[in-house]
Amino acid sequence: MGAPGSGCTTLFKAFQIIYSGWGEDAQRQEYRPLVEQHFWRCVEDLARLVETSPEIGASEREAISPPPSPGPITKEAVDWAEQTWHSDAVCRAVSWTPDGHSGTISSYPYTFPCAERLLNQSYTPTLQDILFTSTRLTGILTEDFTWDGYKYTVIDVGGQKSERRKWIDHFDDASLLYVVNMLCVFDPDELEESLKVFESFVGNERLFGGVVLMMNKVDLFERVCVGGSFRSYGHLGDYGGEEKDLEGIKRYVAEKFLKVLKERNVVIHYTTATDLDMMSHILKHILQYHSAPVLV
Repeated sequence: MGAPGSGCTTLFKAFQIIYSGWGEDAQRQEYRPLVEQHFWRCVEDLARLVETSPEIGASEREAISPPPSPGPITKEAVDWAEQTWHSDAVCRAVSWTPDGHSGTISSYPYTFPCAERLLNQSYTPTLQDILFTSTRLTGILTEDFTWDGYKYTVIDVGGQKSERRKWIDHFDDASLLYVVNMLCVFDPDELEESLKVFESFVGNERLFGGVVLMMNKVDLFERVCVGGSFRSYGHLGDYGGEEKDLEGIKRYVAEKFLKVLKERNVVIHYTTATDLDMMSHILKHILQYHSAPVLV
């Protein structure tokens, strides 16, 4: 569970791939329309960034051609996306502004360099394509699997506000709750929303299982901290450590969540849910100590 955009559904897909043997050609082919839809959402977000970012000057904005209209993916659409993404103006906007990391933009470094493959009629999405494809989940997803002699049920309760009233119904049987939050909390409203979700549900008296706090999108976090000033985000300005101390900044952000629930033992992992090698190692470590339903 987690706020929208945190990556909890990506974590669920990682569970499916790593532990359920999911990913046969036929299953991946079913994802092609979703991968194409994701490409167009990326194009729309990129066009919005060009139009609204204060880091892009008027003359630079005029030099970027209008975005293509959604429809069948064409060579022109792929070329526009790649050229715009690599333009100096967009690179600067993505590196230095909070808006440069919202929506689907965090997946750009993977999505656009691979976009030309979508022009191939025989294209079948790879597992990485699927992990990087954002899907807007409504409803509850479940996946059963067996590992090391134990049976598990993983439940993805989604992140949308409209779904949250359903979350509590799954707490009674859950032995372990995964709470997924973005390590990169660029917007103060996003941080407040994430803290509210964490406090209200993890502190619920019906939850008796353990809690794992996944501070997700480490890859994006590192790009931001290396490329810009962490303190430039006003709501994080009270950080007192070194600007480039990545481990210190990670702990600083995680502490904001731990402070709201001092009485519950919470295990923290710093993750990139699209990194299957990392997730395989982390999930194996966690599952060694739990043998009952898991709530994501």
